Amino acid sequence: MRIVTKAAGTVLLLTGCSLINSLDAVKPQATDEDSGAHGGSGSGGKGGSASGGKGGSLSDAGSGGSSGGNGGTSGSGGGGGTGGGATGGNGPVDSGNPDVFNPNNPAGAIVAYNKPTGTGAPAPSLIVISPTTGEILSSEPMNAVRGIVNDGITDRWYIFEQTTAMPTDPVKLHVRELDTATGRWREIGSATGLPVPAGRLVPLKDRLAYLSTPTPISPNPATHTLTILDVADPANITIFGGAAAANRPVLNGLRKAGMVGRPANNNPGGTLDVMGIAATCDPLEGGVSGCDVTLASFTVNGANQFSAGPTKVVGQVDPKGTAQIDRDPGNADAVVVAFPSIPTVAELKPDCSSPNNPRKGSVEKFGPLDFSNVGQDPVPYTIVSENLTSAAFDTCLNVEFVGTQINDRALWSIPLTPGGTTVHSCRGTGVGTLVFEPYTRTLIVVPTNSGLPEFYAVGGDASKVTLTALSPPKLPSNNFAPFGIVVRQPPGYKPKCN
Repeated sequence: MRIVTKAAGTVLLLTGCSLINSLDAVKPQATDEDSGAHGGSGSGGKGGSASGGKGGSLSDAGSGGSSGGNGGTSGSGGGGGTGGGATGGNGPVDSGNPDVFNPNNPAGAIVAYNKPTGTGAPAPSLIVISPTTGEILSSEPMNAVRGIVNDGITDRWYIFEQTTAMPTDPVKLHVRELDTATGRWREIGSATGLPVPAGRLVPLKDRLAYLSTPTPISPNPATHTLTILDVADPANITIFGGAAAANRPVLNGLRKAGMVGRPANNNPGGTLDVMGIAATCDPLEGGVSGCDVTLASFTVNGANQFSAGPTKVVGQVDPKGTAQIDRDPGNADAVVVAFPSIPTVAELKPDCSSPNNPRKGSVEKFGPLDFSNVGQDPVPYTIVSENLTSAAFDTCLNVEFVGTQINDRALWSIPLTPGGTTVHSCRGTGVGTLVFEPYTRTLIVVPTNSGLPEFYAVGGDASKVTLTALSPPKLPSNNFAPFGIVVRQPPGYKPKCN
């Protein structure tokens, strides 16, 4: 496998709006490789929107699409290499310097791959959103995005882009910094020819790990492999262990259902915990079957050494079901696993089950190295579904949020503090994705089929969590269909809880 890396020597500016300040015109700077490739408007002017006015909304900034009207790809109009830069439009002026870039702003950020559909829909784009207002700070046309993550140690962003029309082709990795006040990006490195991600991206110290697929058109979790990159130097990204180790087999024969990581404190690397589900299942009472859920630990160090650690069967799920895995940075990076129930076909409900139904799932914590007991009993909760589609964890309140998509459509808030009260919220639409935004303490719920995200303020205490619906005033109501949504992590993954 041939990997090509490149360090960006100039700033890639994605212009947009600050949260508070008014805007003045700015002429952004384009990178030498991207000049003219991501132009803004079709009618010239300042770029950034269809009318050449202020950038910021998807309906405007995206209307040029990947072709950019008269200026997008050729750069001959107002939004090309000499016009709007990466996304065109206006940008904030800071102390009279239009080129200021500050990646150390204290605000959080939401980054999403937006892929509207339908006649006249804008082109797919990478967007930066204010978690406070819902305002789109920047929008950059981009081909299919296969994964995004923010590293809470370095505050770098890793974005995997499928740059060709063939989903079987290797992908390109962008390594970037983000000014969260303005939505501007600065690309500090890139690499091409990488395996296609098939799950969560897991940053370790100077390393980036992810489950990859050899069959991107129809990914099979049983054949997923592990890819680890050395990202210590963004200008020289390499496969950890060499090209022959690009696709490491792990948990052979098991469905790889998720992975979390624990960065090392000092030396490069850390620990990876992979969750797998057995293909051979045990018959259970009531005519149902249970498939073992296994956690496996792997150690990555700075000398290109990779070693397998302990494995442990921690529970069971239905043959068609899956559990969800998280980590708790507030509790020595304990591994949090949420299990659904194993109901009979007759018990499955397409709407929302009665809270008196006897079927139970559970949420459990395990030590990150050997999956030992962390001194807390499993927390049961009522659920009549064999499948959890997403989960998110809030370390401040020690609560796990889980959601379902088909049967028993609901959102659960499950405190792991002893004596806590689980809240079971029925829903008309299924839960596609759950994301916890730590800076504003907001739970983001993306409905099934990537509908308009819902925002909920997380309140209450460790015994009972409350969710209050929010309406970010500047969140767009149309042409907004996020496929993949991530948030900025707090420094060291340690959120401020007070």
